[in-house]
Amino acid sequence: SRCPRGWKVHNKKCYNISTDERNWNDAKQECESSNSHLIIINAPEEQNFIIKTVKDKKENYWIGLTDRAEEGKWKWVDGSTA
Repeated sequence: SRCPRGWKVHNKKCYNISTDERNWNDAKQECESSNSHLIIINAPEEQNFIIKTVKDKKENYWIGLTDRAEEGKWKWVDGSTA
């Protein structure tokens, strides 16, 4: 995959690990303005990659999981259930 400069490539997917401080909605909009989305973790291997990438950092990160539509019912930003 060809990824934008500064993004990480893993298993043909592009990842932008942003340290900009934003709330979840602003982070989601920022991703969408870059023709991307907050991460949807579909496999343990992908989760392990993300953990290794951010584990030594002090920042907090948003993922694409929300219960905004219905409290306690978690869905990924693509509409799939967690």
